[in-house]
Amino acid sequence: MAEEIFRMETIDTENTFSEKFFSASAGLATSNGLSPSKNAILAMRELGRDISSHESSQLDEKMIEKANAVFAMTSDHLGIMQSIYPQFKDKLYMLNADKNISDPFGGDISIYRRCRDEIRKAIQKIIPDLKQILK
Repeated sequence: MAEEIFRMETIDTENTFSEKFFSASAGLATSNGLSPSKNAILAMRELGRDISSHESSQLDEKMIEKANAVFAMTSDHLGIMQSIYPQFKDKLYMLNADKNISDPFGGDISIYRRCRDEIRKAIQKIIPDLKQILK
């Protein structure tokens, strides 16, 4: 959901701003090639976005090396990334600096909606900073 929300939030009125950004999502405890859950698909469909063809990716060193910034959903995830990839500590951040965004995995649609909305608010909050970096 986070990858698609980021894409959605970075498209400007001429549908061009997103070309300055590249986003990808990856997890610490996933396998490559898994499909999104039914509830993730439904929650994003409510925003007019189709993530049904998305496939999961496991985070690796190459991804972090290419990235300008990597955002973790929880402080635990951030700590794990910092311990596995200490050479990239300056690229690793919390998506929401104020609180964790819990993984909705296995939850009902209301939990996915809540997670989606928390992700969206956090992304909306960081985009102005990202725009300044790219100017």
